[in-house]
Amino acid sequence: MTPRGPDFLIVGAPKCGTTSLYRSLRDHPRLYASTRKEPHFFCDVLPPHFRSMDADAYFALFADAPESSLAFEASTNYVYSEAACRRIRDHSRDSRIIVILRDPVARAYSEYWHFRRYGMEPLSFEECIATDGEREVSRRYHERGLYSRHIERYLDTFGEGQVHVLLLDDLARDATATHAGICAFLGVDARALNVDKPQGQAWAPRWRRAGAAYGGLVSDRTAFTRFVRGATPRWARRPGRAVARALLTTTRVPPMAPETRARLRDGYAAEVSRLESVLRRDLTAWRT
Repeated sequence: MTPRGPDFLIVGAPKCGTTSLYRSLRDHPRLYASTRKEPHFFCDVLPPHFRSMDADAYFALFADAPESSLAFEASTNYVYSEAACRRIRDHSRDSRIIVILRDPVARAYSEYWHFRRYGMEPLSFEECIATDGEREVSRRYHERGLYSRHIERYLDTFGEGQVHVLLLDDLARDATATHAGICAFLGVDARALNVDKPQGQAWAPRWRRAGAAYGGLVSDRTAFTRFVRGATPRWARRPGRAVARALLTTTRVPPMAPETRARLRDGYAAEVSRLESVLRRDLTAWRT
């Protein structure tokens, strides 16, 4: 018997509101969220320590899903991975795909600060952009905003009826209507969903080594931190993270340099036009 897996997947993109969306949908009585948000089981574009889960461990994430529910997971790098798209299809051709996108300039800067705050990014944002094509794929902040070819891959593989693309702008402007559209796509009652706008807030290290300290506390990159997380009761983890963040970080992320923003706007102009054609919607706001 084939083990229970996800009925639909939120495949990305990173720093586009996937965590808020995952949290909103997991509260719906007809939807069952994987017990780990980003297993990245189907993915091949991340370093091995981010995708070390075997098949038994992956399908165990859905073992408690009620038969009448729709199970799902959210792994933000699936959107970039040809292998993930193919493997998801091989698992189930009926899988439904949700993609959430964001202004690529804002997304790039947000992802840069994500790595910076964890002490994993020593370079300036401008240095990162200048060497984008030479970097490890998960750190190519500019390239990861070139969405259109990846969206086309999922549309070609699953068909328009099984792929739902939304924008972070949609959630910010009218979260209720946007969630209603998602529920209609999934075939569940939108009235059973408690809707909140995206709550993610950018933050930065208070001092040079604070990001590495905070990252070490909340990540599972080492055997020690995995042991600490396993030994900490689930109810204590979120308060513990909040205390660590308050002590080690600040929400004052510096604004992007205007000349850098202008250069990125120019660099993304053709991509935004192509994405408008793929999505058949106006993205004028991404040009200003």
